[in-house]
Amino acid sequence: SSPRALFANIFATANSDAHIPKNVNDTNVQFDCDLNNIQSVLYPFAYRVHAHSTCFEISGTHFFGNATLDEIKNRSSFTDLIEPAATTTTTTATTIHNERKRELKISEDSTTIEELLGRRSPGLPQIFVPINNSYSITNKDSIHIECHYNTVGK
Repeated sequence: SSPRALFANIFATANSDAHIPKNVNDTNVQFDCDLNNIQSVLYPFAYRVHAHSTCFEISGTHFFGNATLDEIKNRSSFTDLIEPAATTTTTTATTIHNERKRELKISEDSTTIEELLGRRSPGLPQIFVPINNSYSITNKDSIHIECHYNTVGK
């Protein structure tokens, strides 16, 4: 049989080493998913969050490995990439998809470039939320997950 040109998959992430203290208004658990073992480029199109009742927000951020701004522009459907000003660590770009604004956060030395994939409360209906922008994730990238918990009175 010949190899498939495209395939679909679901990635589930979890952190079993987390310590969530009691009676804290906002504590977070963070973990990274390094994608150095993937064999092809990923094109995420939706996400879904799930946690227990003490979690009030989960976010996922895409870290662009060691890519340059020009490489990110080429692989992420940016039409206009505004170079960051000397006094800021944030740059804004416009996608070719419905002219939606996207924001990249760039470290002062330009070694770390990140973009928010999605943020949602797990208390909302458990649905797959479309990602409104075109992303490509390679095996040099990573996904950073951050979960916020409120354990006051629990």
